Amino acid sequence: MNPTQDSHEPSPSASHAEPAEPEVRTPPWLTATGIGLFAVAGIGWLMTRPPQPTLEQLHQSQSAEQAAAPGNPAASVAQPERPAPAPKASGAERVPPALRNMPRPVPAPGKRP
Repeated sequence: MNPTQDSHEPSPSASHAEPAEPEVRTPPWLTATGIGLFAVAGIGWLMTRPPQPTLEQLHQSQSAEQAAAPGNPAASVAQPERPAPAPKASGAERVPPALRNMPRPVPAPGKRP
């Protein structure tokens, strides 16, 4: 030991020689619990979904539509209505009503607003 070092301070070489503490391992029961919760949530989601039509039901509905169509099947298909275009908003319409009548800040002298 060097006489200039304090006896309570460890030497610089001692800190590098000590092995680091091993990392704490995750317990297996915690991993199994996470996997189980994930599986239960997935099964619950699948069970609560609305039923999807089967291929037989889809073919039956298509054949019923074709049988009901007189002559031209393309004319019997209903054309979806196009929504009216939205009016263009001016600057005043984009400002929320609560902010429209707020007082404006006073500009600093010599600065343009």
